Amino acid sequence: MKERYFYNDNKSIILTVDNEGTQAYLKLSENCLFTDEKEIDSLITNAGIKYGFENAKKHQKQNNLRKELGKPFLIAQQTPPKIPDYKYNFSINHNNLLPSDYKHESNFANIVNRVIVNSGTELATLTITNEGEAGTDIFGSTIHPPSTESELGNILCGSGVDFHDNQFISNQSGFPLIDSDGKLSICSLLTLETDIVIDNNYYTTPCSLYIEGNICGPGYLEVEGNLAVTGKISNVKIFCSGKTLVKGQVTKTILIADKTIGISEATDSKIIAGNNLKIEGQVEKCLLVAENSVIGNNQDNNCRDCSIYASQSISVGSFILTQKRKEELAICYSPYYRELLSYWHNTSLNGKTINVNIPKIDEKLLLAEQNFMDNFSKQNKDQDSENNPIRDYSDNSILINGKLSSGAMVRIYHYFLKIDEDTERIVFNIIDNSINFSRTVY
Repeated sequence: MKERYFYNDNKSIILTVDNEGTQAYLKLSENCLFTDEKEIDSLITNAGIKYGFENAKKHQKQNNLRKELGKPFLIAQQTPPKIPDYKYNFSINHNNLLPSDYKHESNFANIVNRVIVNSGTELATLTITNEGEAGTDIFGSTIHPPSTESELGNILCGSGVDFHDNQFISNQSGFPLIDSDGKLSICSLLTLETDIVIDNNYYTTPCSLYIEGNICGPGYLEVEGNLAVTGKISNVKIFCSGKTLVKGQVTKTILIADKTIGISEATDSKIIAGNNLKIEGQVEKCLLVAENSVIGNNQDNNCRDCSIYASQSISVGSFILTQKRKEELAICYSPYYRELLSYWHNTSLNGKTINVNIPKIDEKLLLAEQNFMDNFSKQNKDQDSENNPIRDYSDNSILINGKLSSGAMVRIYHYFLKIDEDTERIVFNIIDNSINFSRTVY
């Protein structure tokens, strides 16, 4: 049974019956200053509710609950059935399952070293050890508890798990756990409300990772999925197969994601995105790479002593050089996979290569190389030669909304232009086989 809803004519009164038929709630609109009791009685009658009113009053009194406009309050409650006693017959190491209260675990190793399964893994079978007890609903009917493993298994089957032929089978990769409702589930989004300390280790997660805190190194972290961090990242090498969003400062870090990366601020880091790279604030002494576009959100976004590479377009606030460094703003062939190849070849921890510890390192190198060559061929196919280009460069541009320092090198594929004096609010593109620049207008 699904939740059912009953309304008065102007929908200022809503009556909700839960999916088991053991509870009913009434919600009065915040604008409902005057309530017609007859309308409420009519909704209760139409819903067929006959029992549980005294139980609801008792519950309200025992828990010191008050009725408030705009919020549901209990008006009827009966006793649900008690499910049978049961046991799981695990096919995996049940002593090392992810605990349901893992979110505040401060030792990251205690999280990622738990049992990990792939999609299609048999997790357990089910055995009923003692029969359940019947309950009653608010309509006066008896609710019988599940009496077979098949019926009970469908109740205990949580997120990421299928149940058939008395087998719980994972339908996605992640960490198996018994959730707070007692259901056998797969955690496909690991949420931690604490800092992560990598501490000279290599860790990998089979699922997305959400950190309400900081990530501190030195160390290496690989995330199979998306990564979101509300705090800072410092001194870590991170590879993410999905999207990445970092709200805090990124410092002395290599951050690579197969998809879009969004950062606020960064210093002394390499930020390498397989799609777009979006920058909110200040970045300094960084390598910024995007397979598609690098995007600074506003004029106040400053890139200081950085090099920026993309294959489509670059748009940032200011590009400032404070030292005698040969920094470059470049539109080029497949920059993401070029950097990825270098990364997988040179990944190390404490000066020692850890390639042997990274899962499927050879496949990652081959895939990066193949993607680089495919993208290079695709981008190069409409060009006869450097001296006789027929490429369409209309989508390739470099936009500086603020200051551009002298000494910067601007490149769009094989076209180069060195900036001889400070300028501002300027856009570069290819016109008549050379780099053209013009002032932007706000």
